[in-house]
Amino acid sequence: MQVWDTVFTPFWTIVFESAGSKTYFNQIFNYREYSHSFGLIGYGDHYLLNIGLYKYTWAADFVYSISNLRGCLLNGILYGDTTTVSVENEQNNLSEFYLYQNYPNPFNPTTKIKFTIPFVETHRDASLLVTLKIYDVLGNEVVTLVNEQKPAGTYEVEFDGNGLPSGIYFYQLLVSALQSKDGKAGTFIETKKMVLMK
Repeated sequence: MQVWDTVFTPFWTIVFESAGSKTYFNQIFNYREYSHSFGLIGYGDHYLLNIGLYKYTWAADFVYSISNLRGCLLNGILYGDTTTVSVENEQNNLSEFYLYQNYPNPFNPTTKIKFTIPFVETHRDASLLVTLKIYDVLGNEVVTLVNEQKPAGTYEVEFDGNGLPSGIYFYQLLVSALQSKDGKAGTFIETKKMVLMK
């Protein structure tokens, strides 16, 4: 297959975009990059010789995400950074609310949604009510995945799209009834897009 060769399937257009050599993990590798698209949805696979997939990108409409390999151990050779943070250490360093991009995306039929609730110095009577809801493109609520009080930590829930049509959906994290020690109350809310493709 030569660069810019294209394969058409009933659902996807696959293009061999580029090849050559590049520096990664402070070493020079041969690489190849492919793109896959279906309408406004697309993703890219980036491979290093002897390493494999090192970068994954996806885009839907105007939303774009990129994931990079930080490190790996292959045949006894260490590449990049393979240090990890334990769950205990991660929770001790929680400092802000965060809603992660679901993975995989696009998905069929299940995907995982991860979010972080930080440690908040609250008034003794305050509580953190956490809700995570899925909406369709018209704003209709599809399902409530989480609706309960939660302590600080990082959580992951699974969404099953069985029985739903392909399309764009939104997931929204809402944390309400926050009250800090100085008496100020507030709400955290964030919404992200995901694509169900069957």
